[in-house]
Parts: sequence; C-alpha cells; structure tokens
Amino acid sequence: MPPEPEKEPVSWQQLVAIVVLAMMSGMFSGLNLGLLGLDVKNLELLTRGPFNDEQEAKDAEYANKILPLRRRGNLLLCTILLGNVTVNSGLSILMGDLTSGVMGLIISTAIITIFGEIIPQATCSRYGLYIGAHTTWFIYIFMFITFPISFPISAILDKVLGEEVGNILSKNQMKRMFEMLEVENVIKSSERKIIQAALDLQEKTAREVMTPIEEVYMLDINT
Repeated sequence: MPPEPEKEPVSWQQLVAIVVLAMMSGMFSGLNLGLLGLDVKNLELLTRGPFNDEQEAKDAEYANKILPLRRRGNLLLCTILLGNVTVNSGLSILMGDLTSGVMGLIISTAIITIFGEIIPQATCSRYGLYIGAHTTWFIYIFMFITFPISFPISAILDKVLGEEVGNILSKNQMKRMFEMLEVENVIKSSERKIIQAALDLQEKTAREVMTPIEEVYMLDINT
C-alpha cells in the first residue's frame, strides 16, 4: 500500500480560527440555556418599578435589553441552534487538520464538551440575565445572517405551536410559593396569611366571615 501523504503543519491562522470557533460555540451553547431559560412574564415584572435598590434597577435595564429577543422565542431558538451547529461543524473540520483518527475525535469532543457546553451552560444558568443583556449584539448579528433560514422555520413553529405563554401560576401554586417565601424569611407569617386569604376571597361567602348574632358581645345602647 502506498504511504499516506503527510499532513501540512497547522498554520497560526487555523489555530486562531479554532480558538474563535470554540469561544463562539460556548457562547451559543450558554445563551441557548441562559436566554431561553428566562421567562417572558418574569422579565416583564423585572422592568416595572418602583425599584428598592440599585441592583433591581440594573436588572430592569438588563431585562429591557433581552425582552425584544425573548418575545420572539422561536426565532431566537432557531438563530442560536443554527449558529451553534455551524460553528461546531467548522470546529470539527479544523480539528481534523490537527490530527486524525481516534485522537482527533477525542480532542475535538473534549474541546466542544468542556469549553463549548459544560462551562458556558453552567455560567449562563447562574448569570443568564447579566450575560444575556451584554451579548444581545452577538445574537442580532447572527439573527441577521441566518434570517433567510431561521425566520421561515420560526414562522412555521409559531403557526404550529402557537404563541409562547409565559409562566403563569395558579392560586394553589401561589399559596405554596408564599409559604416558601415565609420559610426563607422573605415575608412574615401574618403577611402570608393576609395574601392567601385575599386569594380565597372570591370563593368565600358572607356566612364564612360573619359572626353569628348569638356569639356577638353586645352592650346596652345606653351604656
């Protein structure tokens, strides 16, 4: 069998491209979890004042930047996934020039998994609001690039799946949430009871809240 041709040495341009693609892969992967994990209703709540401190005002500013993107959930999803798949494919091709066979598979898988999936997703899951607000420009650029493909797909998803509905809590879920807030010392027990009673007000009858006349303590009109 004729000997396999030797591979040309990898240039610095290829190494730079690999680093850039790995960073972009991590960005897409992290934003996929960070941005799409943010609830639209919660973002809208964050934008409404008054604010108790400077951090709440900053969170409102971040939420205002993210909301226009997050309201187009399927278009955002298609943009991120198309960008992520394209970047990972390019990264695998370039990694194939460094080495071949099993070693190339192991190296490319390790880079994509650690630097393109685990670290970005762990970071964005914790700081999704902050990172998402500072990377909206990155998403807008790729939304423009992938628009001819991402928009038709997202339009079909919007038509088939319907408009995205934010996280809405039922009355029972709200009651349990207030009980959790009481345990965490965010609200007092008396406040929790008042809020829960207000949630049940519509179902209560006058008989349930009135005191029977025979149990009422009365004074003579001339006393």
